[in-house]
Amino acid sequence: MINLIFQIVFSCILVFEISAVHVVSLLHSFKLYFQHVKVIPLLNVHEGDQVVWKHNPNGVYIVRSDYHLIMESLIDNSSLKVVAN
Repeated sequence: MINLIFQIVFSCILVFEISAVHVVSLLHSFKLYFQHVKVIPLLNVHEGDQVVWKHNPNGVYIVRSDYHLIMESLIDNSSLKVVAN
């Protein structure tokens, strides 16, 4: 970890011409940020994942359904639709 911090500081000073004081301040800000992120609880869901693609009747994504979705958005086919009774 110390090696990574040294590399970041060295890169910022050399490449971006940022002063060491600014780099230390930036690293301190990141440290505070990551301390807040670490306390966010992970989602604890006990149900399995499922595949859902609303543009296909069985919910599975296939390229064909995506192609039709894109083509419908590009081509005005409203004159071809029939109103059901």
